[in-house]
Amino acid sequence: VMDASGDAARVVAQQKKLSAHCSSLALGAKATIAEQQWVIIGLLEREELDAEGFQWAEYLLYHQNLGFLWLAESEGKWYRSEVLNRLPVLQRDKRVLFRKKTFNPDSVYQAKVIYAAGAFNWRVQVGDVVQVYEFSGDAQQSLSKEVSAHEATWTLSTQVPASTVNTWFGTTLTESAAAVPPLRATFSVATIVLWGVSLLFCNVNIFVLLLATAAFYLPLKFPSLLGKK
Repeated sequence: VMDASGDAARVVAQQKKLSAHCSSLALGAKATIAEQQWVIIGLLEREELDAEGFQWAEYLLYHQNLGFLWLAESEGKWYRSEVLNRLPVLQRDKRVLFRKKTFNPDSVYQAKVIYAAGAFNWRVQVGDVVQVYEFSGDAQQSLSKEVSAHEATWTLSTQVPASTVNTWFGTTLTESAAAVPPLRATFSVATIVLWGVSLLFCNVNIFVLLLATAAFYLPLKFPSLLGKK
């Protein structure tokens, strides 16, 4: 993982090393958003603690003049995320007011980084944990507050169709294909060959055992085989 203050072009050089990792969008992928070209320089994957199997991906995009932009991918849905410079207004009933819209308390959980690659505008590493407070707005927008040992960050997320992401990146993502793939067993060619060799030796051992049994048993049952009368 590199700091974003370095040369973003170095991230692309990591592509071969990271090619084995499965993600919907790759480091170095370019997107055209509102006629501006962005490039993915960072990839995070997180999981919710105490919620077995729930994971999502976060992509950090960079523009040389406009700065940073986040895309989040969760359960086949995409969200454009904006890190807020102005804090929402906390109300007495625990609701949040931002840009004349009210957001209701939704859920509280811990999120852990399980994969990190590329460059980021803050220090991040696998194992980092933050406390997340979710606030739901309408069907398209939500607010979240992430609290770490060092800071608290507010983010506004707006859902975007997979077809829009297709247009931005020139890809062929679908709603179902966009989901972060579940963990699954993968077997290399070497592993398969090793299994084959093991199976071969197993069969050879069985064959040798059968021959030894036959050599011992047949003369007892059929003495004529040894020339005995």
